Amino acid sequence: MASRILLIENEKHLRRTLAQILRQSGYEVLEAENGRDCVGKLFEQSVDLLITNMIMPEMDGVEIIVAVRERYPETKILAISGHGMNVAESSLKIAKALGAHKTLVKPFSSEVFLQEVNTLLG
Repeated sequence: MASRILLIENEKHLRRTLAQILRQSGYEVLEAENGRDCVGKLFEQSVDLLITNMIMPEMDGVEIIVAVRERYPETKILAISGHGMNVAESSLKIAKALGAHKTLVKPFSSEVFLQEVNTLLG
């Protein structure tokens, strides 16, 4: 059975691109454009990996990581960010402190992205 991934990214083009990369690699992918949308999807079905952008409207990555850690402590988390190097690095340090297993600074290559996903789910 394929691993199930929930991808939360407010940038539509990037979300679709990353979802396509994951699906082509054999993963089942659920997509959410923001944190509020994600919470509903998480309650509907469990996931093996949560990939979340850190800076988003509605509900940011920090709130998402805290909620997932409380309710689904076994879920792997990959946090991504790219709003300027200082902001990205700061938000990813916070993500790590809250329990994210891996972090990536945007932009990243599809190869690096897939390698991190495979490592987390391997």
